[in-house]
Amino acid sequence: ALLPLLTPENGKQLESALKTAAAGKSQVLDLSPLERSAQVLELSVNLISGGKHPHLYVLARDVSERLLLQRSLEEKLQETILLNRVIAATTADLTPTALFKIVCSELAQHMQMPQALAALLRDDNETLEVIAEYLPEGKESLLKETVPLDRLPPLKDALVSPQILTVNDIRESPNREFWSVVADELGAISFLAAPLTARGHVIGFLEL
Repeated sequence: ALLPLLTPENGKQLESALKTAAAGKSQVLDLSPLERSAQVLELSVNLISGGKHPHLYVLARDVSERLLLQRSLEEKLQETILLNRVIAATTADLTPTALFKIVCSELAQHMQMPQALAALLRDDNETLEVIAEYLPEGKESLLKETVPLDRLPPLKDALVSPQILTVNDIRESPNREFWSVVADELGAISFLAAPLTARGHVIGFLEL
């Protein structure tokens, strides 16, 4: 009765579990019903060997909420670990470049992003300079590269009204001509820039 409710792949897993359990080895597996992919059923397959006719029985439990809670706790744990690493870096005797290099690395790996940059404003407040980076192996370094803010009006606006800027797909953005700078220099399709502030003023951006 369960097979019609499962995806073909999950149906094969259940059939395999039934054969293994019939040989005397109990099985436990998690499967998702075909019509409710967010739901997860834990199936326990066991052999009852008493009497002349052995039987298999399958105990099904809905463990969707438990798995969601488990994933939530794992995410919070990873966020706590990330925060502790960043705090440890900020309390160490490091130069700003070394500090932001650690931040870029930790943040990119935590968010599973291929690259991260830290760019600070030069004294003229009109130019961003890359001071730290985390890049894929083999990609050319962008350290010391500069970008005039006039070429990126959304970032220039963020100096006045600090906010996290996100672009899901640069190719489809209304400001495509501006973000092409990012696409050309970083080889990126999506973009996120978080303002870095000090004493109430934006001093640069952390870019993913």
